[in-house]
Amino acid sequence: MAGMRIKYEEVYLKAYGSIAEARLELASYFKRYNPRRRHQDIGRRTPDSAY
Repeated sequence: MAGMRIKYEEVYLKAYGSIAEARLELASYFKRYNPRRRHQDIGRRTPDSAY
C-alpha cells in the first residue's frame, strides 16, 4: 500500500523534466518520508526505525 501512496503523492502528481530530475525529487521525498511516516505493515514504525 505504501508504494501506491508514494506513486500518487510524488510521481503521478508531478511532471518531471528528465530522469535526473525525477531521481533528485524522489531522493528528497524519501529523506522526508522515511523518518516520519508510520506504516501498518511494519508494526506502526517508521521505515527508518524498521530497517
